[in-house]
Amino acid sequence: GLGVLTAILVRAGQRMGYQVIFSDKKGLAIRNGGVFGHVTFMHRDLPISPIVPYGKAELIFGVDVLAAARGTDPNVNFRVAHPSRTTAVVNTAKNPTIRTLMGEDDFDPEALIATIRARTREIVSGDFAAFSEDVAGSKLYANIMMMGAAFQRGFLPFSEDAIVNAIKDSVRREDLDENLRVFHAGRRFVV
Repeated sequence: GLGVLTAILVRAGQRMGYQVIFSDKKGLAIRNGGVFGHVTFMHRDLPISPIVPYGKAELIFGVDVLAAARGTDPNVNFRVAHPSRTTAVVNTAKNPTIRTLMGEDDFDPEALIATIRARTREIVSGDFAAFSEDVAGSKLYANIMMMGAAFQRGFLPFSEDAIVNAIKDSVRREDLDENLRVFHAGRRFVV
């Protein structure tokens, strides 16, 4: 999911001549924590930290709606969104946390989308997991579908050639055709 998405973004950015730095936080989702990545593209010297500063993100990929909402919350230190700067592509599928499964907590994806919409400049949202399952028979391609939607809306600073080649370099050869098909389905999703 997120690791493949980050790899594609990094490779596409490099193909476009950007200096790219990134950071992934992995492995804590099962403990009710967030999994996220930060990717920075620059044409000049890189910053010291790969972590996107508070309120400075230009795009949020919300593979998980709850994590995306956390990235827009001005009351937490993980906030990267700013209402005048940030666009978002968010999957509205509900992925229950451990606390939700235990009946200790719950959340409404549509309420979170409304919150994200109020805290970003523009949002593209939908149940990319269900759409991916309809198109490819698996929810696993939701991330690639979201990337297609972001590309089609002009949220990514890449050429089609750069992103298609980055996908080719980032996924297994036997999965390439399906990933490219789903990427283009994501483009159609927003058209």
